[in-house]
Amino acid sequence: MAAIAVVLLWGTGWMEPPEPLTRALARYMAVSTAETGEVTVDRIPCPPLHRLRLYVVCTADCAAVWKVVGVRGLRAMRLANPGRVPPEPREEAQRRINEAIGGEGLELAEAGARAMIGCHLALDGMLPDLILTDTDRLRIERASGDEERLQEIAAGLADPASIERLRVDRAGDRWKTTFYYWATELPDHPVYELRVVLHDDGRLDNVETLPVGVSAPGGA
Repeated sequence: MAAIAVVLLWGTGWMEPPEPLTRALARYMAVSTAETGEVTVDRIPCPPLHRLRLYVVCTADCAAVWKVVGVRGLRAMRLANPGRVPPEPREEAQRRINEAIGGEGLELAEAGARAMIGCHLALDGMLPDLILTDTDRLRIERASGDEERLQEIAAGLADPASIERLRVDRAGDRWKTTFYYWATELPDHPVYELRVVLHDDGRLDNVETLPVGVSAPGGA
């Protein structure tokens, strides 16, 4: 009876299942038995989410399968498929992500909103390390055309506290923030200004991405 009670608590999400079990559920949801090659299952850290666990599941270094899966209790949910060809409409993936996060019943204070913005960046394949301060942006601008110097700047940006520096402002039932992001993985490695609006329950409301005219590693 005790074992049945534990499984029921896992299933409802009120008791956290063992991490190996939820990883296995994420893998099963993302990868069919027909897939070959090594499967990697990496958890996306998201401190505000107490019951929902987020995973990136890949094969062939994400060149074949690349999916984002959520696991709440013993239920796995496909949230996004960045590796799909043709590409999955962004709106569909964000709707599923918002539905999963909305099910957590969050009421975020400032620190939680800041952390949740970091979660959404990670879900979109962005690295919080590449959030720039005004000083960082100016350093990149001054180094424009000097690829070696730009690479040095990029290598020095691995700062786990970058999310904590974001200024988030309350606006009704939403949180807003604006910051610079260096998209080093894109052609010409542009710098963007991101304007993010987040519901106070953690759902993403809107992201506005504006190009900033500075060069980055490999740029002309």
